[in-house]
Amino acid sequence: MSLKRALQFCTVLSIVIGLMSFLRLSAPTVSSAQSGDWPMFRRTPEHSGYNSDQGPISVPIAVKWNHLLSSGSQGFASPSVADGSVYFGTSDGRLLAISADTGGQRWSYPTGSPISSTPAVSDGIVYFGNSAGTVYALDALNGSVRWVHTVGGTVASSPSIRNGRVYFATSEGRIYALDSVTGTVAWTNTIGVSIVSSPAVTGDGLYIGTMSGSIYCLDPNSGTVRWQYSAGSAIQSSPAVLGSTVYAGADNGTVYAVNTNNGTLVWKSLITVANVPDSGGGEKFENVFATLLGIRSSPAVANGVVYVGSLDGSVVALDAVGGSVRWQKATGGPVYASPAVAGGKVFISSYDQRLYALDAGNGNDLWSYSVAPTQSSPIVANGSVYAITQEGTLTAFGSVLANTPTPTVSPTATATPTPTATASPTPTATPTPTPTQLPEGPGPLATVAVGSTPSAVDVSASTGMAYVTNMEDKSLSVVDAATNKMLITVPVGVSPSGVWVNSTTNTIYVANQGSNSISVIDGNTNTVKSSITVGTLPVAVTGNPVTNTVYASNQGSNNISVINGATNTVTDTIKVGLGPSAAAYNVAANILYVANQGSNSVSVINGFSNAVVASINVGNGPTSLALNPDTNRMYVANSVGSSISVVDLATHSVAATVPAGNSPRSVAVFRKGNLVYVANRGGNDVTVMDGTNNALLATMSAGAAPVNLAVNQDGARLYVVNSGSGNISILPIIALKAPAAGGPPDGTILATLGTALSWGTVSGATQYQIQITPANNDGPNINLIRNIEPSYTVQPPVVGIGNYVILPGMTYTWKLRVSYATAALTENSPLWGPWSTGKTFKTAPPSANTVTLVDPVAGSKVGNRTPTLRWTNSNSSIFYYEVQVSENVEFGTGSFRYWEIRHGAASTPPNSYIIPTAYPLQPGSTYYWRVRPRVQGDGTPVEWTTASSFQTP
Repeated sequence: MSLKRALQFCTVLSIVIGLMSFLRLSAPTVSSAQSGDWPMFRRTPEHSGYNSDQGPISVPIAVKWNHLLSSGSQGFASPSVADGSVYFGTSDGRLLAISADTGGQRWSYPTGSPISSTPAVSDGIVYFGNSAGTVYALDALNGSVRWVHTVGGTVASSPSIRNGRVYFATSEGRIYALDSVTGTVAWTNTIGVSIVSSPAVTGDGLYIGTMSGSIYCLDPNSGTVRWQYSAGSAIQSSPAVLGSTVYAGADNGTVYAVNTNNGTLVWKSLITVANVPDSGGGEKFENVFATLLGIRSSPAVANGVVYVGSLDGSVVALDAVGGSVRWQKATGGPVYASPAVAGGKVFISSYDQRLYALDAGNGNDLWSYSVAPTQSSPIVANGSVYAITQEGTLTAFGSVLANTPTPTVSPTATATPTPTATASPTPTATPTPTPTQLPEGPGPLATVAVGSTPSAVDVSASTGMAYVTNMEDKSLSVVDAATNKMLITVPVGVSPSGVWVNSTTNTIYVANQGSNSISVIDGNTNTVKSSITVGTLPVAVTGNPVTNTVYASNQGSNNISVINGATNTVTDTIKVGLGPSAAAYNVAANILYVANQGSNSVSVINGFSNAVVASINVGNGPTSLALNPDTNRMYVANSVGSSISVVDLATHSVAATVPAGNSPRSVAVFRKGNLVYVANRGGNDVTVMDGTNNALLATMSAGAAPVNLAVNQDGARLYVVNSGSGNISILPIIALKAPAAGGPPDGTILATLGTALSWGTVSGATQYQIQITPANNDGPNINLIRNIEPSYTVQPPVVGIGNYVILPGMTYTWKLRVSYATAALTENSPLWGPWSTGKTFKTAPPSANTVTLVDPVAGSKVGNRTPTLRWTNSNSSIFYYEVQVSENVEFGTGSFRYWEIRHGAASTPPNSYIIPTAYPLQPGSTYYWRVRPRVQGDGTPVEWTTASSFQTP
């Protein structure tokens, strides 16, 4: 029997039984793409590889945007495009949704295992599998889980969606059809050989290749095999179906055309370099791949032609009816990728590190673009071409260039020796950590949409308001930290790129690089009260709130404008290094530090005299810096060097260089916990560093292209500006390291019921939560939220004083966690850090030797048949007892008249048991009774007291 008491500060366990009814939705019946989308592998369930909805595409085409995956992450499968988003999987196990227009990340879903197949999108759901044998259905809008189904074996096969079912295969040779709405298995068929091919599905058949060299046709409704054709060589490409013919390539270099009705061979064509005609000058195609055979490329079928790539380095067009070669194009490397046909062109990538656009009619090379090595296939959707490289870049090509955050190139940028930075081996040599190498930090508390191309943020220490500059909108967004809502948009100058809040005067200063000015905004009314002309291309602004002095970093004129905050006039100009990009003021030391992006240095300026007193050499391309006066450290984000320079402010020297993420653009410090946060524009994430030892602790996902961040020191919030997705991510600041639980040593057996629990404190923590849980959750527990302290003493239970919090003879597990929040937290708050590893102790066992049976007196005759049995206990810490009453002195099995559990302190009188009036004892009978302390959880039962007897009247 489980006995529990509710305690002050204790968690109340509520068991809620939800009654849910599911309305079966009508299954999607769409089998082909809508409009110009490319929603699954090879675009249609039939695997046509042809976007028939795409009009003519003019070449050359330009790069619209690049989306860089996390460092070390790769993309092997082609993406899908549906409803304005690009979906694809990565080698580090994430399914990403990217804006098709801007390349900004919309959401990311981690699976923990590599994804090597193309997702399929249908009716607002994204379907895909991973190498762990798990198939997912996620909401296409936000990445939330609709259902998950585990099958076993690697799922390298890309799913096809048709008539409300999801079709795919596994490496173990099983083919599945799942219900697209619920994820339940409609049917499965085990072929018995490994499958990496993806199924092409029509209304009449499912067609797939196997590593044993066969093409199978299965009934899509039942999964039964209709026919099998043996090609004699492994088929790793995926079939394509047009009319009554299915086309597939094999590892022997042959393309097969098979009748869909009966599985008979229609034609076959061996692809070799001998087919390649000369270039007109008598030169034949010859390279190191000339002897390679093999078709790993999945064919595309359009307008009576079959297009396919070959490992011999060529792209070939075959007549769909007879299999004759219409044209063959030689590339400089093996072609693993599958062709995409659209707008009269064939788009395909080769291992010669180029993406090609070929004339679909004659194979002429119309356009090519240098890319990293890739096996992924390009796709064409809504006028854009999308391609993923193995080095981790998703590129969108189209008719227009992507917008850049900086509208003009500053003269400084021209003067800066950029080629030196490009040629420098530092970025390559730096071992940049990847998000998969570090634990995943907390996700955002909120994402707030702001203006177009947001660029910078600062938080008021007095009001908690966050202020975000929007470059394209020429505006400043005001975000309420309490509600995470945007309150108002204030118009400012051209291309605002920097902001600083003077919390003392509640004044906001905005650097407008396009109009060479500083906008001065009243924080009480959110109105512009002045505009100050400064140097060329002011990109950042900071200040000294004590002296009310403001400093503008003018990247174009290589100087700092000094502004009197009382009069809003420029009082001085300080010449610094090339391309000053950011500044920070050390109020305690009265020193201004300026990051010079063009000269890879930090200028040290005396705040009294405005004189440059030192220059600190840092990494390549410093774009941001942050100070921690408590530790006398400065952190500089080097965007080109992908590193953080840790500067000792006492000596003005670099104490350490720490590898950061991909293209770090901004850095901020949470002083209370001595944590350093770095926004990595190229990685779409934030790296967290321990300021105590410069160790990298975690990465946190952000939006697309995070370029700036700010810390709310009191609110324990981090604000991240995502320039690519037009929003800010508001992230909780938590203690990423749990407290180290100390004594007593794990597994200690206590001599008493009370004990002191101790632990190591976490720097900057303001409160902690401790939980002490009995084995099997049998009995009362402790769940406290307290002010920070290094220990807590568990008191032994005392009748009438407090709650009964710990019992004898039981194992307890305890753990704790801390928070930086200044306001009182509930236990469900996201501001808590991780729990420490649980440690156990066992309380001293009870004994029946301390128990004395008092009444009835042994051998006496009681006055009625419902007597009261009473006992005493010299151990005041024991409250729970077991009582047995039997007519058998041996208390044999089945002889018990009563076997009850009693809380001695709660019974009346204390330590007693009254025979129930509804079940009186037999008249004129002798009964025996005994008592022992009740042991709960995992405790070992103790011996009983010596039995005592009495007689009934």
